[in-house]
Amino acid sequence: MLDVVHLCSGGYGPAYIEELRLDLETLDLDRLDVLARAAARPKLLRAARYVRALAEDGTLSYEAL
Repeated sequence: MLDVVHLCSGGYGPAYIEELRLDLETLDLDRLDVLARAAARPKLLRAARYVRALAEDGTLSYEAL
């Protein structure tokens, strides 16, 4: 996930992250944080924080296709 964010201009914004339709229930949020901190890129740190907020909020759900 972080590689997609890194490669896309503006790819860390809330709208972009939500469009990725991540499976937030299976995503390892702690590992995501570790990887974002290891990269030491503000864009990736913001993206990881937003993904964690989405996962903890629990209100985001996707309609099955």
